[in-house]
Amino acid sequence: MKLAYRDEIKRVQTGEVNPVYFLNGNDFYLQDYFVQGVEKALKTKYGAISKVSLIPTSGETSGILNDLQTIPMFPEPILFVIRNPSVFKGKAQTDLLDYCKSPNSDNYLILIVDEIDSSKKLNKSLADTVGLIYSSPPLDYKMNGWIKFLFKQAGLKANDQAVERLQELAGDTVYHAANEIEKISLGVENGSSVDDEDILRYAGWNRNYSPADLQDAIGSRDHKKVYKIGGKLLEGGMQLSALIGYITTLFQEINFRNFSKNGRETGYRELWLSNSVRKKMPQYQALYSKDEIKSIFRLLLNADKDVKNSASEYDRILISLFHKIVEGND
Repeated sequence: MKLAYRDEIKRVQTGEVNPVYFLNGNDFYLQDYFVQGVEKALKTKYGAISKVSLIPTSGETSGILNDLQTIPMFPEPILFVIRNPSVFKGKAQTDLLDYCKSPNSDNYLILIVDEIDSSKKLNKSLADTVGLIYSSPPLDYKMNGWIKFLFKQAGLKANDQAVERLQELAGDTVYHAANEIEKISLGVENGSSVDDEDILRYAGWNRNYSPADLQDAIGSRDHKKVYKIGGKLLEGGMQLSALIGYITTLFQEINFRNFSKNGRETGYRELWLSNSVRKKMPQYQALYSKDEIKSIFRLLLNADKDVKNSASEYDRILISLFHKIVEGND
């Protein structure tokens, strides 16, 4: 059972706090923001709470379970924040899952796993029992809203150009964007308007991109982003053959939906096609004709052959491929 981060944090902010939460994803700002939201809501409700943050070892699991099930000595509840619950194995894992099904009403528990791996038994069981809240970095179309929110939180105003610039530099995670805005806030006066020059002057992070970012840029026919993201991924060590694979998957999905009577999906695993990219498929479909897609499949096949026959001309192959796909020059 997947739960939307935005919906759950809104519920927490209105004072509706569940006894157990399971966060899965590696955006540390989103993790901390959620924990702080729960902490604030509990303090509002009870006046005071105790907080215990743990990164347990396997030898500590039984003691933690005992603490969770114990009624606090003082009237305020205890908020347990446990990272890396994968150390709960065997009986300890069974006991943890049993606790999540019937938690102690005097305590609260937040379990955090950085890496998303739904194949792990514990992750799947926790998702089925209490629900899974993704705390992974949002893609570009949602990151824009987070950056505006972060500027507001810092007591600053930012024009659209500044928001876009920061997103280019540090928009791979909300955590990185928040860090850069903190640096900017030290260099400008509180309440002032931040422009593009302020971003370039004070921000120093160069963002990382994912294959999903490239798929979105290609699907949206955003020429500038396609070249930039593709180059960054190649510089970061991704094989050109893998990039071609991600692009092929994107157009296979578009093509499948074009010929599907009810807009069904191919069912590709999230590894190759993220949920955020799937949601924008209707937009991509509108930008590429069926004839163009046929030509693109030929381009991708030829590019794959070129990669196998060339040991050094990857930049040329990539630029030529992007130019022909996005700008429609076969």
